[in-house]
Amino acid sequence: MTDKTDLTAKAREIALIERLAKVEHDRWSRWHRHAYENWTPRRVKRWNELASTLYAELTEELKEKDRQEVKHYWALIATALSAEYQRGLEDAAKIVHDEIDQVRYGSIERAEARIRAKARELK
Repeated sequence: MTDKTDLTAKAREIALIERLAKVEHDRWSRWHRHAYENWTPRRVKRWNELASTLYAELTEELKEKDRQEVKHYWALIATALSAEYQRGLEDAAKIVHDEIDQVRYGSIERAEARIRAKARELK
């Protein structure tokens, strides 16, 4: 890889990590509010038990809850991958880089829509 390609790939990686970190914070915030509003000694004991359980050993219902959480950030990953395939790494990095400040101060959904629109323009 050339230096420019290395920098582009790194910029893309940094931008995606930043966006996923925002989604993770949003996920954690939802959990914190839920835990605060529903705290009881019995529930805390149950949550500790679940935290010690391997994913493979969870019930299907609990696995589905985890899948629902993944769906909060899967669109970001899929959008970034789609943009890569449509126009290559440099275009994907530019699209993600252009939206990073918007994600910091705005809506993930609006940013995803803008990324999809830009990716369509690049086709």
